[in-house]
Amino acid sequence: MLLAVGVAGAWLFRLLRIANPFFLGPLAASSALAALGFGPFFYPSVILAAAQIVLGVWLGSTFRRDLFQAAGRLVMASILATLALLAMTSGVAVAIAFTLGLDWELMVLSAAPGGVTEMALTAKFLGQDVALITAFHLTRIFIFIPNIPWIIGLIHRYEKQRSKDADRRD
Repeated sequence: MLLAVGVAGAWLFRLLRIANPFFLGPLAASSALAALGFGPFFYPSVILAAAQIVLGVWLGSTFRRDLFQAAGRLVMASILATLALLAMTSGVAVAIAFTLGLDWELMVLSAAPGGVTEMALTAKFLGQDVALITAFHLTRIFIFIPNIPWIIGLIHRYEKQRSKDADRRD
């Protein structure tokens, strides 16, 4: 049933010309199914632990030494930018948690710039509200992904205009 709902969601989003239909469509359809009370289902802790390990190993295996060597100073800039992003999102999350009287761990995982799967698994291990954290991440996904095409269009037009202005000055 879940497979049929996911495929139907993908084709509906494609028909509606929504960006990334084969990701957002099944995600929306399965989320609606879960909201109607069908799932989520219990997974044994050993499966969750194995999933965390597999995700970590897969992510780590995508990095190669030559990639870092060729990147030069970009590696340090990326590390510093990532740390700054984590500090800012964590700071805002802690402030929201304090203001609303929520657990800071819950809000940090909800605001973290990570993937839904990774944050949900981490939340499960930390005993946090997986559904709420997932809802925060899904909200972010459904706000950003459909808006990416027009944002890229704006950036492209800005860059073209900037290029024309630079040519005129020369």
